[in-house]
Amino acid sequence: KTSMDSLEIICKTKINKDVPKIKNSLITEIPDLLRQSQSEFSKTGGIHASALFNKEGKPLVIKEDVGRHNALDKLIGVLAQKDLLQDDYLSNGFMLVSSRASYEMVQKTAMVNASVLVAVSAATTMAIDLAQQLGVTLVGFARKNRHVTYVDS
Repeated sequence: KTSMDSLEIICKTKINKDVPKIKNSLITEIPDLLRQSQSEFSKTGGIHASALFNKEGKPLVIKEDVGRHNALDKLIGVLAQKDLLQDDYLSNGFMLVSSRASYEMVQKTAMVNASVLVAVSAATTMAIDLAQQLGVTLVGFARKNRHVTYVDS
């Protein structure tokens, strides 16, 4: 896609901006916690993961796949199967992806009313623009002792 106008975005509700924010120190610790929880990555070194963490940094659901989008879709699918998309379950935590953040990932995050998306790599320009438009906090380059907050909604 080359412009925000060409995206079809359907969000049922606006992201709740009153939810507690994540501590910066937690953001820099989380990628290591994710890596430790990835069973397949330790075997192959080539598997992406998506996870839902609570605001204290406890992993609630982690899913892996060779495709970064598939890993996020699997995570959302598990949450849907457990009927956890119907309440404020996601607004009190955050989603983490072991890849860069694309606009599709921001869109999926917003569509399930999650308020924060953290990526271990960069965010695309369209992801940043969409996060601003939808009120999603977007963090990238989440590594030990550093990260970049692109959008702080």
